[in-house]
Amino acid sequence: MKSTQALMPTLGALLSLVSSPALALDLRPIEAPQAGLESRAADYSALNLQSVETFLWGGSDSNNAAMANLTVYMHDKAENILNLERFKDLVTSLKCAKDSATLTVNSDDAFEHLMDAWNWTNEQENNTFVMIAGSGQCDSSNKRQPYVISSVKYDKDTNTATLGGQQSDWKTVAHTYDLHIGGMPSSKLETRDYSDSYALNFTHTIDFGKWAINAVDDVKITAVCSDCYTTGEFDFNFDIKTTLGIPDGASLTLNPKGVSAVIDPTIGLVGDLSDKKSYEKTFLTIPIDGVSVADIIELGPAIAFKGSLDIGPLKGTASITTGVTLTLNDDAEFTVDLLSPSDATADGWSPQITGDDTSVSAMISGGVSLGVVADIEFDITVLGKGLSAGIGLNPLAGVLLSAIDSSKGACSNDPDHHQYGVQLGPYAGVYLQASVSDVATVTITSETISLPTECYGFGSPLTSGASTTVVPTSTAVPTASSTSVIPSSSAAVNHRAPRPTSF
Repeated sequence: MKSTQALMPTLGALLSLVSSPALALDLRPIEAPQAGLESRAADYSALNLQSVETFLWGGSDSNNAAMANLTVYMHDKAENILNLERFKDLVTSLKCAKDSATLTVNSDDAFEHLMDAWNWTNEQENNTFVMIAGSGQCDSSNKRQPYVISSVKYDKDTNTATLGGQQSDWKTVAHTYDLHIGGMPSSKLETRDYSDSYALNFTHTIDFGKWAINAVDDVKITAVCSDCYTTGEFDFNFDIKTTLGIPDGASLTLNPKGVSAVIDPTIGLVGDLSDKKSYEKTFLTIPIDGVSVADIIELGPAIAFKGSLDIGPLKGTASITTGVTLTLNDDAEFTVDLLSPSDATADGWSPQITGDDTSVSAMISGGVSLGVVADIEFDITVLGKGLSAGIGLNPLAGVLLSAIDSSKGACSNDPDHHQYGVQLGPYAGVYLQASVSDVATVTITSETISLPTECYGFGSPLTSGASTTVVPTSTAVPTASSTSVIPSSSAAVNHRAPRPTSF
């Protein structure tokens, strides 16, 4: 008698940010070919019991196409598998019940071959085979239906076989399998049925509204992102291998296509902040259309946008406007081993980073940076068991502010020679990290660039003077694994990704 085995241990949830499921792209069975049945000489090999069988599902919408490829292995000598789709043209009648199925074929020769092939089931008590009825073969459902067959009776007069057993499910019958899900492969099947590849939409507007923070008594901080957005998409592939219910390989691969992010925050401060403060808030969670294969896999990705603010020490009342645009290379690829996250590989992820113009409205000193974290999260359920993974894209823009009091004029490039001024040291950067459940976090890349300094004068213009005082600042530049300085000639150019026309 067969035992029911759990297919995959739960690996835990990565994040609990998915607010509601999106509509899934429902993949439908792609029928197996009728091998040998169109040749002149009768070939009934499709009736043979097999130790390995592959099943395909596919689907497309207005933007993408996806395919799932499931290969099931019958590991034990006392079990086999039979795909009814491969010889459906031989079948004149198929009636299915919970504990049996009755099948009639169209010729005596086909029935003789069937009896020779299937009688193995009656030879030993433990011999069974998994029978998979195709879409619409047993009922009007578009799902494939597994059965576990333990006995077969034959009626030669009507060429009918009565198969005794039980209706089952994929979780029970597929204890050893390989599963791939993602874009279409390069094959005749692709060109015949579908086009393009499956991708996750990354084109979104990031609406902060007005983020107001009461840091301490008499200190108020606001952040507004008036024109923040992301563009592009991520192609993905998911693979898992399981042997006798134990996963021995699971990976997720992501490739950016036209991915960019633009943030241009205006940060306001009222009061004096003696210490550095950090704040984080999730502003928006967007479920993305996932992929669903009936009773096999549910993949429900989502993007969670969070604001990350580091500020202080700061003194003064002012608003600061800055910004950053980053663009990822289309050749970049990231693969994470979901069972051993430390084995993750990443190539080509160093982004192009461009800083926007930075300005300040009044005298102020200190440091401030704001980042927008886009967490792409994958909640994956395979045969009833779940795992999670995610990748976080965090562009950030910041500035160090030094207040200057000089009777000669605070800013050397100020023709009015204002006595007071603020020297701005803007910077921009990006962090990319991947997480797998609560097991590990892997840094893909972490870079910060310094941008050309600027100086703004305030107060009354001067004609002469004798002294200069610079109020020192506490550095607020985030620590990065690699730091590069853009030459002034290139850093002064402000390039933005084209804003998407629709979302």
